[in-house]
Amino acid sequence: MEKPHFLGGRSSGAIRQGDWKLIEFFDTHTIELYHLADDPGEQNNLADKYPDKTADLTKRLADWRRDAAIQ
Repeated sequence: MEKPHFLGGRSSGAIRQGDWKLIEFFDTHTIELYHLADDPGEQNNLADKYPDKTADLTKRLADWRRDAAIQ
């Protein structure tokens, strides 16, 4: 298990939509996409296989960040 970011772990943001979960890592600017019903252990990154879903969830995460910062 990774350490929390304040203990030297990786900082990231995540969004979930149904069975899909997207994680954006701030240190490397990489994206990971998982289908949790098929892969509950998040072992198979599907970001390259599903570019439309990756783009949609990445945009939703960015929009949420923007909207949360305004309030």
